[in-house]
This record gives sequence, structure tokens and C-alpha cells, in this order.
Amino acid sequence: CFATEGRFLDRYAAVTSRAALAQHIAMSRQMFPGVTLAPTAALQICHGHLCFGWQFKDANGHVLVAGRNYAEVGSEQLTKVVGFYD
Repeated sequence: CFATEGRFLDRYAAVTSRAALAQHIAMSRQMFPGVTLAPTAALQICHGHLCFGWQFKDANGHVLVAGRNYAEVGSEQLTKVVGFYD
């Protein structure tokens, strides 16, 4: 679960709070209807940090963009997520 005051950063956004992340996701869905986020590899976890690969796919399953997210975990919640694009 994303922490109440967690941070999400990528090339297009820098938001703080679960509510702001939800708003960012909603805006992204409006801009790119039908796009889905799919994992590309197993989740890797190491001493309170994790990383995972992902792809954005259109409604036909074509990959639009791919990347990786790195995250910090505190109190069993994601406290910071940083996204990188391939």
C-alpha cells in the first residue's frame, strides 16, 4: 500500500500523498484511455527497497513505453517510488 504521505517521482510527475498519486493516475487514464500497466519481471526486494519492471500497453496489447520503478518501504508501506523509462 502507498503511504499516506508517500512520494512518487518520474519524468512527468512529482507528487506527495496517496491522494495526489490517485489524482495523477486518474489524469493519466483520461489522457490515455484503455492503457494498462503490466509487470515485466518478478518483484525484487532487498532490505526495505524493491524494484520491478513494467510496460504500458494499449487496448490491443501493444507496448507503448516500458521502464522500472524503484521504491522504499517503511512500516510495510511504499514511502517513495521513483520511475525510470527505458
